[in-house]
Amino acid sequence: MSASPRWPLLVATMLAFGPPVVFGALWSDYAPARDYISELGARGAPNALAVNLSFAVAGVAVILACRAIGQARPTLSGAMWMVSALGASYVMAAMAPCDAGCPAGGSGTQALHNLSGALGYLAGGAGLLAAGRRLAADERQPVHLRCRE
Repeated sequence: MSASPRWPLLVATMLAFGPPVVFGALWSDYAPARDYISELGARGAPNALAVNLSFAVAGVAVILACRAIGQARPTLSGAMWMVSALGASYVMAAMAPCDAGCPAGGSGTQALHNLSGALGYLAGGAGLLAAGRRLAADERQPVHLRCRE
């Protein structure tokens, strides 16, 4: 019997969305509609160390939530591996923070940051689409996440 993925999913969601809201509110020059989320952890940004630590923890939580979903619904395990790339990109963003302003060019760290972010968002989006298609194709299950018991 697999454990329910609901708690890991809830924790991952809170860890991914909470810190940007909190740290964004603490930085008067940050505007979420204008600035990249990565700018919160950029070199020289206020609270950059705490932001990057929160990104790393959120990334690990996303990976663990994807693993829990894959275990609870084995037909989704491939899609969840793809979605876990998003979590890995959050960990990489914490280890390779962007330059101030998050330019398209810049330092080697900026290039690594951009590459991991692009791959994480592309793989994560493709994984979500694959999971949605798999759930929609399974006529015996509702489209929402349902665990074996």
